[in-house]
Amino acid sequence: LINVEKGTEIDPGSYVKSLVVNGSVYNRSKDSNSFAAETDELNAEPSTIDLSAVTIDASAYDKETSGTYEIQYHMTDPDGDVGVARLYVVVREDDVKVPGERPETE
Repeated sequence: LINVEKGTEIDPGSYVKSLVVNGSVYNRSKDSNSFAAETDELNAEPSTIDLSAVTIDASAYDKETSGTYEIQYHMTDPDGDVGVARLYVVVREDDVKVPGERPETE
């Protein structure tokens, strides 16, 4: 869940930090363009998934209209298993304050 002021452009891909597909956890790599599976004794060689393999559907997001929007992320791992994640974006009027939000400084 993120809160943004009306008119704010967002990069939906920047919010993906990890993915879980069929019980396997893929964490975002330092290069920020791929995800590496966590390894264990059985899976010593990690598999990776490029960010381009993640389909992001942000078509419902309207930065100019206050409301709550769902962004969906779909990913298929190398074995063909599919994972889905959702990000909810709350677009609010400029003068609406969110509890706990720090004021912007210039």
